[in-house]
Amino acid sequence: MKSVIIRLGLDAILFLAVFMLPWWVSISLAIIFSMLVVNYLEILFVGLVIDSVQFGGQVGSVPFFFLIFCTVLYFAVLSVKKRIF
Repeated sequence: MKSVIIRLGLDAILFLAVFMLPWWVSISLAIIFSMLVVNYLEILFVGLVIDSVQFGGQVGSVPFFFLIFCTVLYFAVLSVKKRIF
């Protein structure tokens, strides 16, 4: 139960950051939180929201760049966590 409350608190902080802070702060928080929580799939939602809200779904000529970036980031963090822990 305690881990669920911690996860919900981190989710609330991250989702507020997505709407109120620059994208690079939100991505940094997502990386930190994904290191702290097991299977932090919320990072994919963060990428989708950043694309949709801040960039209108397209960064330059790449549609949904941050969603793709956050997906790669999720698997990279997962790989690093396996090696560390």
